[in-house]
Amino acid sequence: MVPSSQTINEGTRQGHDIVSLYNSIGQRYEIVYKYIPAQQASLEWLLFQLPHPGSYILGVGCGTGSPVASTLSAPPNHHSVHRIDVSEGMLSIAKSSVPSATFQLINCRDYSAAPATFDAVTSYPAMLLAFPQSQIKDMISNIFVWLKPGGLLVFSTIPADVEHFEQTWLGRKGIFSSLSESQYNTLLGDLGFIVEYVKVENFMPKVVEAGLCNSKEVMEEPQLFIYARKPY
Repeated sequence: MVPSSQTINEGTRQGHDIVSLYNSIGQRYEIVYKYIPAQQASLEWLLFQLPHPGSYILGVGCGTGSPVASTLSAPPNHHSVHRIDVSEGMLSIAKSSVPSATFQLINCRDYSAAPATFDAVTSYPAMLLAFPQSQIKDMISNIFVWLKPGGLLVFSTIPADVEHFEQTWLGRKGIFSSLSESQYNTLLGDLGFIVEYVKVENFMPKVVEAGLCNSKEVMEEPQLFIYARKPY
């Protein structure tokens, strides 16, 4: 999606509406990203680590609800899953797909919760599009506060030290920012997280199959997966 070896200065932000972008993709997002082996492995790890059935899990970004909300809220664990998203279109699909979870239309930067509310927080990946580096850092800091002692953060992103970089993604232009793998490690450590797993896995999104663009516009994505724990 974005280059991983350089910082790119701020570009134009005109005409890049995150809500309309996701609304225009809708159900096809599930075709593109429904089965990512590294994501499935992260969900299995999280399910194994959660302390008890009915754990309270926040999802930053909801997608179509599958596989994350559907997996985490399914029997026998019946975890209590609350997903937040800025796209009304994606939320509508997710609500229909996973009635056992709860969903809230809100920009994650405007979301708030009491300290030590959640047993876990997931994000796959939400902190990229129209999300400056400073706000990524603020969001991770907020998550640390919202987690209970011993709480878990499981997330993925595209690792790159980029700021306000214009890129075509899923056949649509957007403005992207991110942090590199080493920057994420430093950020998490400085906040007090114990980082338990870090790995980059390449994934080829099924964009052509979803009818979102042609084969010449498809790029393999280096996806960074991180599992971290808030100390007790």
